[in-house]
Amino acid sequence: MLSKNNFFKYQAHFICISIILLYHLPYFIYGENAHLDWFDNLDSNIVWVKMLLDNNVNIFSTKATLNQVMQPLPASTFSSYYDASLIWFYWLGIYWGYVVNKLLLSIVAYFGMYLLLKKHVIPKNGSSLIYYGASILFAIVPFWSFNMSVAALPLIFYAFLNIRLKNVKWYNFIILIASTFFTSLLLSGIFVLLLFSLLFLYDFFKTKKLNSFSLLALLVNSIAYCISHFPILSTFFNPPFISHRTTFGTGDISLYKALAYAKDFFLYDTSFTMSLHFYFWPLVFLLILFTKKYRRVQKIGLVVSVYILLSAILNGLAMWSGFSAINTTVFKNIPIAYSRFIWLQPMCWYILLAISFYVINNRIVNGKLVIFTLVALQMVYMFGKHEVYQNLHFTTFKKYYDTNLFSSINKYINKPKNLYRVANLGIAPAVAQFNGFYTVDGYLVNYPLPYKLSFRKVMENEVNEYEPYKNFFDKGGSHCYLLKKENIFQFNANKKIAKTIDSLNYDFAQLKRLDCAYLFSTSYINYIDTTILKYERAFETKDSYWKIYLYKLK
Repeated sequence: MLSKNNFFKYQAHFICISIILLYHLPYFIYGENAHLDWFDNLDSNIVWVKMLLDNNVNIFSTKATLNQVMQPLPASTFSSYYDASLIWFYWLGIYWGYVVNKLLLSIVAYFGMYLLLKKHVIPKNGSSLIYYGASILFAIVPFWSFNMSVAALPLIFYAFLNIRLKNVKWYNFIILIASTFFTSLLLSGIFVLLLFSLLFLYDFFKTKKLNSFSLLALLVNSIAYCISHFPILSTFFNPPFISHRTTFGTGDISLYKALAYAKDFFLYDTSFTMSLHFYFWPLVFLLILFTKKYRRVQKIGLVVSVYILLSAILNGLAMWSGFSAINTTVFKNIPIAYSRFIWLQPMCWYILLAISFYVINNRIVNGKLVIFTLVALQMVYMFGKHEVYQNLHFTTFKKYYDTNLFSSINKYINKPKNLYRVANLGIAPAVAQFNGFYTVDGYLVNYPLPYKLSFRKVMENEVNEYEPYKNFFDKGGSHCYLLKKENIFQFNANKKIAKTIDSLNYDFAQLKRLDCAYLFSTSYINYIDTTILKYERAFETKDSYWKIYLYKLK
């Protein structure tokens, strides 16, 4: 028979899981008519998964390639590690695989934060409302895409800290191993390992003894990352090409502006590391001042606070011209942006929030009521920041990829898609790629520098005439897109906003050298040289988001 405490615990977990399900309900209600994030999501991560699955790419083979974007490229270009989340896409399809992954993110985030707070942060005399309140809020953070690199962090820290305290039960090692197949080493894993190493060194200098348990946890996690990230590690030690990333621009702003950015990184969210802390951070830092009575909590609170401040400052300084030499060295030798220390911030903010709840519970009359009210208010705010509602101004998953519209284009061309390539103007290449077309353009985090330079020649006149494009392409280039001055950074030019273009100042001969046969444009082109470009027809439906003008290269 369940004890009273256990009954309450299971009841509380049930309520929290119910809230998580309620939070994700819009995905199920709207289905493919849901409005999802397009930036670094619909235009990249989701379509990379689809191409890998559609082309039956063996991601476990270091020799596996995918030919659908630009040229034959290593599979590691599209998935840098053996990502276990691909299973859900394979079983359930792209949209529902995405939804299930989002749901799993929240569940892992909830239980991870609950276990971390209860075991390693909040003293045993703390109210259980503290654990549940902070954990459920962290669980409904709008995590980026379907990646667990933020959501799984509390669970990873829980397991490591357990082992550090000589708790070597099997589940701690399972967590450290399994997490490497759901999180990215480049986004957060490398920084977790660094923090684990610093904690190991701290213990050594404090006790003058090696903590063999911490060392074991470090080794297990490191080896697991080496196995799970073998694709990207193998290309790092034996690069198949010179990466376009070697030309990435370095910081070029003043120290004053860099510190201003650092302030913004502290106060506000980034698209990859949302924490929605803006309304509670003053309370957090105010209540940290009242933790002197609780030494353990104070110590944790100060360390976490310093981490947040330093990571925000480092993220700002990464754009400072004074750091340009360091940035250049890092980019040329290691494919890691050290500014990504900020990826641990969401976890840190909710640890601080839990500490604040602890102070409130111990110092304020009716503290539990105050905590409950704060959790409820923050929860209402976070529900309003749901991905589906924040993107109502944008189109839906179904209309963005519009498989029916692009199927009609495919029927009109009437050729096997693998026998020709297309270029895209005013529309992200991901849309064509999702529909099975082979493209000369694309959004990739790593591809050959020679290809970038060859593609630049196509639009050289356009890029050279507009300085923002030079910075965008020459100092970046991951978005290897056709650029046009009249449509400044328009990669989602739907039929309501797409403007007619007078002419295209492109080198079409160079475009043909890249095996391009057709141009998908969201803009009608008034004047074309009919000896090199032929207008075929326009494609749209009454309810379509896009109107695609099809041009054929002669």
